[in-house]
Amino acid sequence: MIFPSKRRSNLKTSGRRIVLWMMLGGIFAFPSSPRAQTETQPEPTPQSPDSVKILRQQYSGKKTWEHWVSLPGTIISIPFVALFKGVEYSAGYIYESKLVPRTLDLLTSRDGKRQLYPTYSNRSGLGVEYTHKGLIGSRSRLSLRAAHGFFTQRQHYRFRWRRVHFSESNPLFLNFQLNYRFLPQEKFYGIGQDTKRSEVSGYDRELSVASVGMEIPLAKSWSLFGLAHYEHDNIYQNSGDDYPSLQTVYSDAALAGLDTRVKIVQYQAGIAIDTRNRLGNPTSGGEMVFSGSYFQDAGGDDFNFWKAQGDVRQYLHLGHNRVLSVRLALEVSEPVGDGQIPFYYLSELGEVETIRGYDRGRFRDEDMALASLEYNIPLWYRIDSFLFADAGQVAKDIGKEFNRERMRFGLGGGIKVRDSKDVIAILQVGVGRETVRVYLDLH
Repeated sequence: MIFPSKRRSNLKTSGRRIVLWMMLGGIFAFPSSPRAQTETQPEPTPQSPDSVKILRQQYSGKKTWEHWVSLPGTIISIPFVALFKGVEYSAGYIYESKLVPRTLDLLTSRDGKRQLYPTYSNRSGLGVEYTHKGLIGSRSRLSLRAAHGFFTQRQHYRFRWRRVHFSESNPLFLNFQLNYRFLPQEKFYGIGQDTKRSEVSGYDRELSVASVGMEIPLAKSWSLFGLAHYEHDNIYQNSGDDYPSLQTVYSDAALAGLDTRVKIVQYQAGIAIDTRNRLGNPTSGGEMVFSGSYFQDAGGDDFNFWKAQGDVRQYLHLGHNRVLSVRLALEVSEPVGDGQIPFYYLSELGEVETIRGYDRGRFRDEDMALASLEYNIPLWYRIDSFLFADAGQVAKDIGKEFNRERMRFGLGGGIKVRDSKDVIAILQVGVGRETVRVYLDLH
């Protein structure tokens, strides 16, 4: 646990009090005045025999056959005794060396520039993240994350350095990222809006990512951004037994991207407009992000395609800190020439980012449209509740095939825990037509 400065000072004060009581106890326990030394002391009472010594004497006095009878129990107890002794000595060393508070003082700072905190997500599992702000430029943020799903064996390791600013006179910000994920037992339900949940298959996915991006502020709330992104994907047979492996259901010709060593380079450019009154928990303003991306197969000409994306969010303050947020999102994909789109690059609906209440990737196709409403209600100091409704549709051509009657819906609610600047934990429950999903995120 990372103690705030006030808590650390309380710990130090408690330590000083303990030392003071020990000193006072020493003064009263050992009289130092001559009168106290000359007073007649009571005769010492005979000490009671040491129980440990008695047990040793009894054990040494056992007969040979008694030693042989107790030998199996002694052998069985050796690992447990060694374990308990090791834990005892390790805990004693950690306590005496003050390793934990010294480590926390090294990795955390009172000004908030260095922080170490736990993270959790349904997809990555439990982890830890270390951040360092203002390393190069006052607005830069370096973060290192490691997460592991102990039951699902998922892994996530990330190095990210955002808004690196080398000169105050230069408005250019740079972003760097290295990312590795191992995602076993991913689900695939097919392509299209009318796929059945019972026809699920699975696969294991491994991906490595390296990207370099830039941001150029244009005005107070406007900025241009660009990105060069390299991704290496490997698709393996499903490691679980709950559903069949994807390779046994589809062939390479029927499903694009069903192989290993897929190397794709992405070039992206876009514009962002941010008018929120505060970043982490806004009560007014909005966000708009529009971008276009070209994806090129670095190992051949099989996977060449482009994407256009738009995401608009608006926050409306309804009084008494109640906020209604509205989101509209659209994604359009199109192959280039004879190229194809790998199935894991298709637009998708499901999971916490789109329609809550459906599995991740429940619906996939080239295009996607999404709408969402969320009503935020304060409960207590820095704890808010919220209700939401999500709706969306995927299609090969959303402009021609969009139909409100074919949309999928998710409803639910949850609780947010926030600090003075941002949301630090979210628990939410989504209900769809097929299942109920629970999402927990620690940021």
